[in-house]
Amino acid sequence: MRSAVDNGREQTCHAPLGGVGPTLIVGLPSIVSISASGGGIVGFAIDNDGGAWAWRALGSCKQVPPTKFIPDRHVASARALTSGIVQQIVLSDDGHVWESVPNGLNKFNQLGTVQTGELEIPGLHDIKAVAAGADHSLALQASGIVWAWGANDCGQSGQPTSMSGTSPILPIQQLRDVIAIGAGFRHSLALKRDGTVWQWGSLSSAEFEASDVLTPAYGFRYCSANGQPAAFQTSASPQTSPAQVTGLPSTVALATYYNHNLALGRDGEVWGWGVDDCGQTGPFDQRASKASAPINGPTKIVGLDHVIAIATGRRHSLALKSDGSVWAWGDNERGQITQQPASMEFDDRCLEQARAPLSAPHSARPIRVEGLPPIKAITAGGYFSAALDYQGHVWFWGRM
Repeated sequence: MRSAVDNGREQTCHAPLGGVGPTLIVGLPSIVSISASGGGIVGFAIDNDGGAWAWRALGSCKQVPPTKFIPDRHVASARALTSGIVQQIVLSDDGHVWESVPNGLNKFNQLGTVQTGELEIPGLHDIKAVAAGADHSLALQASGIVWAWGANDCGQSGQPTSMSGTSPILPIQQLRDVIAIGAGFRHSLALKRDGTVWQWGSLSSAEFEASDVLTPAYGFRYCSANGQPAAFQTSASPQTSPAQVTGLPSTVALATYYNHNLALGRDGEVWGWGVDDCGQTGPFDQRASKASAPINGPTKIVGLDHVIAIATGRRHSLALKSDGSVWAWGDNERGQITQQPASMEFDDRCLEQARAPLSAPHSARPIRVEGLPPIKAITAGGYFSAALDYQGHVWFWGRM
């Protein structure tokens, strides 16, 4: 374990690909919760007083000093933070939702209105959780009702895709008694009180690359407006209303980030489903073509038990055990799993097509993350992982 700041100054080191392992984020007060941005390049933290912080590490040995951005003129104290590609969502302590989108980038009603800037999402109150996809958003009311707004080209907002590709702020009629929510790139998840998991939208294995349909102002399309699939759509037809995910045990927690998902069973075991190009949902399919990744149904992650929390990055997964240890699997291209990849497999299916065709390390078998104190919470971004210890310190590994 090492600090990235020496005598109060920013320190830069020349580390191998993926950095040098878990590193303490310097400059944060005592933290009570952590999360990651949907864009995968920023970490969020909330302190004991409800203050919200953003932090960024440029590799494991160079950090940008954390910035406190709440309290501000709208929100005195934050309960939760999340963001998509361009929208940032803050859940205030009083159960209201504030969202900000830079001017000109409210292409798909991420704010639930044609306005841009920062505003309170109208009509929402008594909210207990929020989630953000690429450019759609979800809010869970204490009553168990789920609200959605923003992009809907794949039905990810739970409305018919004929609605011009976007959705205003609407409840998802088919869902009741929900206790947790999650938003992926173009799909959404809900966990009901009875332990069932529900999914809608599209789990596409198409890569996020230059050949994708790019609309002005950071608008990305996996399914075109009006419900017509784009030429590169490789998954099944979009699911515009929630459908139960079959093959899962009774579930107590869920996680999603890009296009793969995890579920935590009541027995402390973990299940994964979705795109599996790097083994992030379990067994790596060596028969998969290099042109597209397999989309797996629910699969038990072998070698994990006594798990109490889960998290997902773009192509990697994390699990926190009851003994405070953290375990990781999937893509390790930037050290987001471990700094000891000797036992890993190497394959170019784990690299984006736009990157150099080098062989990338990955593991479908969970590996313990060494160099951490006992941990009580975890999160993951695109190519990084983070953990919160019992002293309120935040640890980071991988690259942003």
